[in-house]
Amino acid sequence: MLALPSQIKLRYSSELSRIAKMGLLIATTWLSACTEQIDEQYATLAKAQALQEKGWLPTWLPQDSQLLRVQYNLDSNRVFIRLQTQQGTNWLPKPCYASTHIDHLPTQLPSWWPSNGLRYASLQRHYQVYLCKEQGLWWVATPEHGQFVLMWYQG
Repeated sequence: MLALPSQIKLRYSSELSRIAKMGLLIATTWLSACTEQIDEQYATLAKAQALQEKGWLPTWLPQDSQLLRVQYNLDSNRVFIRLQTQQGTNWLPKPCYASTHIDHLPTQLPSWWPSNGLRYASLQRHYQVYLCKEQGLWWVATPEHGQFVLMWYQG
């Protein structure tokens, strides 16, 4: 067997290392592209109309909704919404009922989700939670003394 000079071995080894790094970079980019999570903000519901037409927002949101923050995932169909409304709970559709048991509080929440809604016990202390069965199963948390309604849907 013919022995390779050390310069050739070193060059061959470094070329393999570069190829491996390139492969890892391509794989990471591909995987991140496969899990597309989108986070958007809208001043009013009217400005978020396109999202509603695509099905990311339920059609029964209050018409006076303002300062909407929406995060949705194209792969999992998970949606998080934060909005302001002056309508209290009058806008909730009829198939909504108050719920004391939240079995779908997600473990991964958006960075803009309020700190008093991060844990089940805290959410229950600061919000009245409803389960709405209109256009899927939506959880709606209306604040007792806050300004933002929180909503989530796990598709």
